[in-house]
Amino acid sequence: IQKVLHVLNKLRDQVVQEGAEEEEQFDKHAKFCATTDNEKVYQIGKTEKKIAGLAADIEVLETKVSDLTTTLEETDAEIANLNNSINKTKFDRTAEVARYDAAADEMNTAVSALDRAIETMTRSE
Repeated sequence: IQKVLHVLNKLRDQVVQEGAEEEEQFDKHAKFCATTDNEKVYQIGKTEKKIAGLAADIEVLETKVSDLTTTLEETDAEIANLNNSINKTKFDRTAEVARYDAAADEMNTAVSALDRAIETMTRSE
């Protein structure tokens, strides 16, 4: 009986020691999980704040894009109007130059005729 009691006590001591070791391992694992969990929660919170900030930035930039698109369309329309005005002015100036050239040719012809008439009258005297 003594041997059986001795073996049982030895087994009990071994089980208690293994239990203590497992408890220590469990405590380490639980601490690791808690630390990791806290870290993950912190990172998730930080990332969610960053996402919210970026979403706000996107909203602001989309508004700017819309405003700039409107400004660009207005500027394109203004450029088209100015090009039309330039083309009309060029056409008008071309017509004025043609009228001026015709009038200048007519005057030059008249002056030349007068010069010839004066020369003819001067010779006939």
